Amino acid sequence: MNEQVNVDFISKIKSPDVKGLSDFKDEDVVKFGEVFGGKILKSERMNQLRKFLDFLKKIEYHFKQKPEEFKRQEVLILKIYLKNSETKATHELKKGWNSLIQVMDESLNKIRDGKDGYKDLQKLTKMWEAIIAFHQKG
Repeated sequence: MNEQVNVDFISKIKSPDVKGLSDFKDEDVVKFGEVFGGKILKSERMNQLRKFLDFLKKIEYHFKQKPEEFKRQEVLILKIYLKNSETKATHELKKGWNSLIQVMDESLNKIRDGKDGYKDLQKLTKMWEAIIAFHQKG
């Protein structure tokens, strides 16, 4: 299941219609949260997932007044944090983290600089909020 889910999300993110992550459809964000928060990472501790959301919200807040100054490199460090979480995960959760990392890697590649990049960051934040919402729901 995870592999097909990844292929579906990655192909949507890589679609020519998606110039930046902000072009990723809201209904796909909801589905993303449902799949990763409600199923794949269901047994992950909530505080681990919240760390990533807090990281994104801090960056979002920092550039709120001047979104044109946003640089995509601000969020690329998330790739390292995600890989670190996968490394620390139990055997049962490694596949879930690996799936998430693959989708997030493509998502992070779609983040641009400037105002458009700030909108991309907001979409990435919504994706993490969706993971947490469905994680809590289940």
